[in-house]
Amino acid sequence: MSYTDFSTKNADYRLILSMHLKKNKESVKGLDAIVLEGADGTIAGTLEGGFFGNMYGTAQYLHLIKTAEKEKITLYNADVMPRIFLALIEIVAFGNFYPGVVPSFLNFVFYPAAITSFFKGKTLPGLTDYVGLPTWLIQGAIMELRNAICARKTEEFIAPREKEKLGRKPKIGIVYGAMHAGIKLDLKYKKMRDFTIWNHKKLNFKEYFGLSKKGVNESLNKVEEANYENDVWVVKKHNLEGMF
Repeated sequence: MSYTDFSTKNADYRLILSMHLKKNKESVKGLDAIVLEGADGTIAGTLEGGFFGNMYGTAQYLHLIKTAEKEKITLYNADVMPRIFLALIEIVAFGNFYPGVVPSFLNFVFYPAAITSFFKGKTLPGLTDYVGLPTWLIQGAIMELRNAICARKTEEFIAPREKEKLGRKPKIGIVYGAMHAGIKLDLKYKKMRDFTIWNHKKLNFKEYFGLSKKGVNESLNKVEEANYENDVWVVKKHNLEGMF
């Protein structure tokens, strides 16, 4: 659960890389908003600490959600659901890598990613990109496509929205599993996220083949926002029709 700080033209970011089953206690104080991983594309399960709502959310997010309540930090979900059978094949076959596409020796990338999730504090220089670049080159759905989708929604919708609300450049945290380190590259370089999305839309068996039907129909062009008001989380859905 280490972190890395970087900036784009629209926001100052803190990418917090965690392990789904491990408590995440990285500091989120001072952030204006946090984008949480939640592959079903909703934020309700995350807020309730449900197992399926955000993969393994209770451990990963409980501390962050409590801090967000106290600090009045806005929460967002910019994720999308992949095809489950593809995700399971990828995870089981190569410990988060891609059967039939990448040989298992590329697990040399998986282990540095695991390191970032076990240790607290600032990530070692270059380690995030060391993990992120190979996953971008692989162009898998469960990792890179979701990275690119999250990056486009965050940099092109969430960051401008927060900037308009605050009247200044926002500070945005992004909390994902460590194998999603490539989100940093996709946020910093528009051409990288655009290529991934174009690739999965145009050069595949069909448009967004790696995403579930529910993911395409219900969460691809949607962002959910939650604000803590009067001791309760109030969820708002934003329609981003045409973004993808």
